[in-house]
Formats: sequence, structure tokens, C-alpha cells
Amino acid sequence: WIKQSAATGISAYKLDTFCEQILLTGSDHKVSVQLGEWLLRWYKNHLWLQKGSEILPCPAAKWPGGKTGIDLGKDIGQLVLEPGDTSNGGPGQSFDRPPGTGLSVGGRSNTQESAIKLGDHHKSLKNYFQAADIPPWLRDSIPLCTLGDEIVSIGDWCFNEGFATWMTENNMALKWQPEHPLLRFIAQQQKQVTR
Repeated sequence: WIKQSAATGISAYKLDTFCEQILLTGSDHKVSVQLGEWLLRWYKNHLWLQKGSEILPCPAAKWPGGKTGIDLGKDIGQLVLEPGDTSNGGPGQSFDRPPGTGLSVGGRSNTQESAIKLGDHHKSLKNYFQAADIPPWLRDSIPLCTLGDEIVSIGDWCFNEGFATWMTENNMALKWQPEHPLLRFIAQQQKQVTR
């Protein structure tokens, strides 16, 4: 698998050390080994292979007025509000303004909020990411939309009730289009879980 990914091979000694660390720390801890320009990581019984440096965190930005999307740069990609399903007779209207005022995007590291309201309760981002098996080193790269002082979406798969209602009423859909392969994998995985 490592060779098929075009990564540098791993020596028997490094592999033994890596496996020993996993056995000593357990499945919930992150363990890693550098393989040339690649990094092999272990988290919650899964191996993660990443090329290059750390994935960039999602930058903080205000959603530009009158725009259908926002570019969040290398690795993170774009968030786009687009017409939803028009087969149900909805208008499929174009995006002219966010719900209310002050729609912003940022990562966990640059937002003051630490929980999302889901129904009648709040769930901390830490607990949400842990339950969703999203590795700690990828969590700051997941875009969070905030409206005023409230997180209204995690990526494009977890919405608070008010934002979900606004999207339904306006026949809109929020789409995250990440550039980094690991973030694309996370987004796809979460969409499958929430279906």
C-alpha cells in the first residue's frame, strides 16, 4: 500500500518500532513515522499516509456579499452555496445573501465558538470530531461556518437546525470542495455517515 502510493518504503526496524508504539499507546492515540517526504500515521485503528508538510488550517474569512462561493486556499478548497434539488418543484434560485448577516468561515483554531447546536442540545466540536473519527491533525482544516456568534455548519455535512431550515426554504445547498486528498476523503466519509 505504501509503495503503491509512491511513498518511500519503510525499513523493518521503523515498521517494528511503529507497531510497538501502536501496541503501547492503544488505538485512540496518534502514532506517526516519517518516510522521506511522507508521513505514516495511526489513529483509531486506521493508517493515514500523507505526503508533504502539515495540511493548512482553514483561514478565517467573511463570506463575500453577493458571491456564491468562497475560496479558502490551498488544501481547503472552496465552499459554495448553489441551487438545491429543483426536481421537487423548488425555484433553484440564485444566491443573493446569506441568512441574516455576518456569515463567516474559519477553522476550529480561529473561531471563538467551541460547540454546534444540534436540535435542543449543543455538541462540543471536540466531541463531534472524536465521535466522527476525524484525526486531530485534520480538525483545524475543516471549514466551520458561523453566523453571528453561532456555528451553523461543519464542512457541508453537519448543520444546525436554523441554517438547515434557511437552506431548505431558499432551495440552497452548501458544498465543500476540498483540494487535499485526505480532506476529500474526510468529506466523502462524513457525507456517507450522515445519509
